[in-house]
Formats: sequence, C-alpha cells, structure tokens
Amino acid sequence: MYQAGQCIAQASTGMARPDMSWQPDTLAINFSTGKGILATLVHVLVSQQLLEYDKPIAHYWPEFAANGKDQITLRQVMSHQADLFSIQSIDVDSETVLDWNTMLRHIAVMPITSPEDATKYDSAYSALVYGWVLGGVVEAVTNLSFAEVLRQYLTEPLGIADSCYFGVPDSKVDQVAKLAKDFEESEDISSQLKSRRQKPTLKVDSQETLRTYASLPSYRCWQQKTLSDKRAAETQSSLMTALMKI
Repeated sequence: MYQAGQCIAQASTGMARPDMSWQPDTLAINFSTGKGILATLVHVLVSQQLLEYDKPIAHYWPEFAANGKDQITLRQVMSHQADLFSIQSIDVDSETVLDWNTMLRHIAVMPITSPEDATKYDSAYSALVYGWVLGGVVEAVTNLSFAEVLRQYLTEPLGIADSCYFGVPDSKVDQVAKLAKDFEESEDISSQLKSRRQKPTLKVDSQETLRTYASLPSYRCWQQKTLSDKRAAETQSSLMTALMKI
C-alpha cells in the first residue's frame, strides 16, 4: 500500500505454488485487468501526441484496414464499439495465440462481427481481441516492440518495470504464481481448495491485529477521515431536522 509515493504497508500470505509461499516479489497472472494497463499506456501516448483517439487505426497501422476496418478509430476500440469482439472469426489454435507477431497479422485482417441483435446494444465487450488491436497500433506508431513501449512510456516512469509485464521474461518465470487448478494434485492441496469453496466465516480481529492496524502510518489519516465524515453526517442530519421544524 502506497501513500503519497511512500510504501506504508506491505504484507503477503498464502501459497504461490504448492512448494512456495507467496512473497512480496511474487508475480500474479492477470486477465482483463491488463486492459486497464494497456489503456493507460495508450492515454500516455495520446498525451504525447503520438496517437489521436478519433483518427482511424489504419492511419498508423495500414494493414489493419483489411476487411472494412479502415474507418475504425482508437476511441471505438477502447470503448468496445468497434465490433471486434469475436476471436472465433479468426482461424487460430491455442498455440498460435501465444505467438504475438502471428496474432497481430491475424488481427490486422480479421473481419468485423456485429452482435446478433445489434439494434439493442451500443457496445460489445472485446474480451480477447482488445489487447492485440491496441498492442498493434502502439507498436506501429512507436516502431518499438510492445514490451519496449510498455517499459519506456509507463512502467519505468512509474518505477514498476520489474513487476509488470505482458509476457514474462525467462528470468522472472520462477516468480510467477501458478493458478490453483494447475497445482499438482495432493491431499493437502485438494483439502485446501475444498475449504476455499466454503462460505467464509467472519471473525472479530484479534487485539494484536488491531494494534498492527493502529501502528500503520495510514491509520491516523483513515481515523481522521472517518471522524470528519461522521461529523459531516451529523451536521447534515441536524440541518435537515432544523429545516423540518421550520
């Protein structure tokens, strides 16, 4: 947890792998949250006047114009209004999707696919295609690999270049946590997974835990904010009561 650029709390718990506990430098696999990182990178490039939201992507990436996509803009893709949501329209297998450059070639020539009842929807969530479309235009406009663009324009300036990747370097693979379903089957792991499926029981924090909370630099700020909100609510309530009497 950071406040004003300073780390004020750091904690880790749980298992990253069957034989490895979660560490502060453990890397976790992210799925659609990656869209937010990619969108932020695009916003940075727009702020530096390398991209424009309302200019056709084909202006930067000519190959993307294939199959009627010549007028699709960056804004339409980022707001999921470009009708590029169906990865089924591309003839690829599970191995191909791991090849970034091959996928960019497929994405460049993919067709537009409208929802079944397009009149009811203003957008269609581009769950699996979004990353390659924006990644392709980012590479085209900078003439750098996506990993280089991400590092140069976003993660390095933010000081997180060693913990945020689209494609983990070989040197970092051992730090990546495995998905629970990929854990090697064992009685211990199976019992842990079964227990996680049960509804959690809420417990009162111990005095030791409460003392830990109170020792954090952020605790005083949180406490002051809570008191401030409470006073504001009481003032508003008193004012409403007075107005009702009038």
